[in-house]
Amino acid sequence: MNYETTREIEVAVANWFDIRRHIIVPNVSWGMFGYELDLCVLNTTSMCAKEVEIKVSKSDLKRDADKRHNHNQNGFLIKELWFAMPEKMRGCEDLVPERAGILFVTKNGKVMVERKPTANKFYKKWSEANALKLARLGAMRVWSLKQMVNRSIEGKQKERQQQ
Repeated sequence: MNYETTREIEVAVANWFDIRRHIIVPNVSWGMFGYELDLCVLNTTSMCAKEVEIKVSKSDLKRDADKRHNHNQNGFLIKELWFAMPEKMRGCEDLVPERAGILFVTKNGKVMVERKPTANKFYKKWSEANALKLARLGAMRVWSLKQMVNRSIEGKQKERQQQ
């Protein structure tokens, strides 16, 4: 792994935030937000959430600036906005909104803080109902992934049987 793809960066960042202390769910929009968050990170102690936007190229980062939502339509639900990128994107920091923190992921998967975010002064702690909704969405993702893994294994087994 070079930690340059979205999936690789997702895993590195989730581990950096500590999956034991946070509810971390990728690609969250349905039923919670007005747009899709690449990663939603909810601290289960403070009940405050962070949004992590993952970018893997300069053009991807530039396109993000053109989005209507500008990562601010979630009002009180998000305390901090972070952008996570592969280390090869150093030099693109000026394309990241000033209020956002910046994380760089090295080729060996180490996450480094380049800049800390400015906290949203309007955020509020999440209700238990919202936290359970996020956890439910995350649990739903597990079963979809297991189905994909099972299909992949079955396909490989069929290939071996045909050989």
